[in-house]
Amino acid sequence: MTELQSPSDAVGQRIKELRKKRGWSLDDLARVCAEKSGADQLTGNVIENIEHGRKGKDGRRRRMVTVDELLVFADALDVAPIHLLVPIDDEEYPAVPAHVDSTRAVRAWIRGEYFLEGRTDLRVFTSEVPEHEFGKTRIPDETVTFERTQENGQPERRVVHVDSLEYLRSSRSKEWRRIDERR
Repeated sequence: MTELQSPSDAVGQRIKELRKKRGWSLDDLARVCAEKSGADQLTGNVIENIEHGRKGKDGRRRRMVTVDELLVFADALDVAPIHLLVPIDDEEYPAVPAHVDSTRAVRAWIRGEYFLEGRTDLRVFTSEVPEHEFGKTRIPDETVTFERTQENGQPERRVVHVDSLEYLRSSRSKEWRRIDERR
């Protein structure tokens, strides 16, 4: 695989790989996108530009792949979007412009199973996890302390593991506040 400059480069390369693996022409993929997803704007020429990533004077893509296009291609190619977005081999990957990580770490981050090392506030990262998915996220072994004021004015404290439903509930609560840093 050639060096990736952006996630859009990865998407373009993966679309081309999977299209060829299926023995489809550019027009075949365009037809499937139109029939299956109603995306008749994705013509053979548009798909070719997405696959090859027309470059500007600075050597970067002039146009990034949109989320809508990513989802249409995933549907047309019968794969999960993550399999177009991040290569399956373990190599360096530009997750965001200022952060390169292994494809394995980025795939876990996109699935919500892990966070980008050194870049994430765990309380914020877990704040949008639905309760039925909580506990699937791999978080370092640590505990935090929350405190609230009881009706009698006395403080009440609880120490919870960050990979627990109790942490999720406490971190979302307005009455509990976190009082210590990560350990």
